[in-house]
Amino acid sequence: MNKMKIAHISDLHINTELKKSNLDKLARLLRKLNKRKIDHLCITGDLSDTSNPDDLEKIRSLLFKYDFLDSERTSMVIGNHDIYGGLHKLEDFLVFPDRCRKTDYEAKVNFFNECFSEINRTCFYISNEPEYTFGKIVGPLLITGWNSIARYSGITNPFASNGLISKHQMKELADICSNYKANIKYHIHLLHHHFNKIDASNDLLARKLWLNIEKQTMKLRGKKKILKVLDKCGVDIVLHGHVHEMQEYEQHGIKFYNSASLMCDEDSLNFYMLKLSRGLHKAKETVIYPKKITEPAILKLETA
Repeated sequence: MNKMKIAHISDLHINTELKKSNLDKLARLLRKLNKRKIDHLCITGDLSDTSNPDDLEKIRSLLFKYDFLDSERTSMVIGNHDIYGGLHKLEDFLVFPDRCRKTDYEAKVNFFNECFSEINRTCFYISNEPEYTFGKIVGPLLITGWNSIARYSGITNPFASNGLISKHQMKELADICSNYKANIKYHIHLLHHHFNKIDASNDLLARKLWLNIEKQTMKLRGKKKILKVLDKCGVDIVLHGHVHEMQEYEQHGIKFYNSASLMCDEDSLNFYMLKLSRGLHKAKETVIYPKKITEPAILKLETA
């Protein structure tokens, strides 16, 4: 395959009880991706907003309808909202900790994996552990992924939104790369959590306060060690979500891309499109049209 188009979307936050429009937006987005003849779709967590099984089933139905419920066409990882849900109403602050304590982490991860089981069909490796690691080969790509969602703790993870990668997960990724990296042109890794610092220097006071809270409640622990592992494993690009803004940055020579949430703007369809060809690695600015339909940032990745 000389050319390949990969779309990256994240943080769909489908909630048919409070905001049915996001499901319609997802359908529009999937139609758009098919129109652009996308070869592979990467989804980096928070598909649902409240971890409602019915919402996940509805997402599954849409992926099936538009031919993305297929391991050759789609890869995905889980997000914190897919396990624990989130805070939406004022009263949630009172009941959320107890709800998290009662959440069966393993059951939620298993349901997520079973709901989208077709997407893992061609994986040559998938861990049996709840903090799963997977690996698959799609054309010239090695695609790997982690479940980066830390378990709930009233002290270290009070909003159930911090991230953690275990030593076992890091070893699994290293084993995958040692066995399969030799004949692969490019390595893309998926997880939900971000690696960059949230910058609130130019924001209003209220947003600064909220972002300072987010720094403590949305962080990925042990980033330096994780980055060393990703670097050693020869990862070229990391796709993630969690922070609801379109972002591009680089660390340890690895390119990072965060696709903004589907819920950020009423009219926007935010996604990255990666074009694999024999060109240089270059990002174009996002173009916003009069109807506020956001076109993808297009990245050319060298595979030669």
